[in-house]
Amino acid sequence: MAIMKWPFRPPGICTKVAIGWFVIMTLGLGEFVWAKSKVVDKRVAIMKSKQRIKDAHIADSEKRKREHFGTA
Repeated sequence: MAIMKWPFRPPGICTKVAIGWFVIMTLGLGEFVWAKSKVVDKRVAIMKSKQRIKDAHIADSEKRKREHFGTA
């Protein structure tokens, strides 16, 4: 019975470095996309709350105008 040898030679230092860079770059880009989506979500939430405040202020000022001028 013959001993089977590995069909490929073991990876060299350049291959190991390339694999390392690939893993680091992939994880880095994934982290960037995740962080950017979190920032966008937070910005949208802030914009929605500002819009609610603005709408409430407009409604309140219109109510005061109607009360002041007696056009209720």
